[in-house]
Amino acid sequence: ASTHDGEEKIILQQFSKIKAQFNDCLLILAPRHHYRFAEVIKLCYEKKYHTVTRSSQKACLDTTEVLIFDSIGELALCYALSKIVFIGGSFVASGGHNMLEAVAFKCSIISGKHVTNFQNIVNLLLQKQAIIILDNSEKLSTTVIRLFLQPQKQQQLACNAYQILDNNSVAIAKHLTIINKYL
Repeated sequence: ASTHDGEEKIILQQFSKIKAQFNDCLLILAPRHHYRFAEVIKLCYEKKYHTVTRSSQKACLDTTEVLIFDSIGELALCYALSKIVFIGGSFVASGGHNMLEAVAFKCSIISGKHVTNFQNIVNLLLQKQAIIILDNSEKLSTTVIRLFLQPQKQQQLACNAYQILDNNSVAIAKHLTIINKYL
């Protein structure tokens, strides 16, 4: 989700390793910037992946390997379709992106090490064993394969993260109640 320039190439290389073990999996790519959609689509075709774009409104078939969300404002749908999510902007030095929406959909979260934009959230998730941070993009395929092979670990990551979100949403509601008294 919200991938940046250079990340799709890494992800597609790692995806080939995942597909070697789990041939029926589907990669959903959601580039962060609309002006990069055509570039990402071209990259998928160059890598010879059977690719469908969201804008084509075509259904994914059994042979579809990559679904590209070449649309804006639909990450919630992307997360709703996913069990494991890599948060973009974190393999490159972009500072990462907010992973809380993926947490809300009970996805297992994987991120690269460049998370300065959301360091507090990441620290909280790390404390509760609710996220996997990779210091090396080469570990992406082995991490995803491990999560596929250990569905209980995948589910535990997602549940731990969701519990943090749930606990903090109560705190936010309490603060809003107090603030509303003064408005």
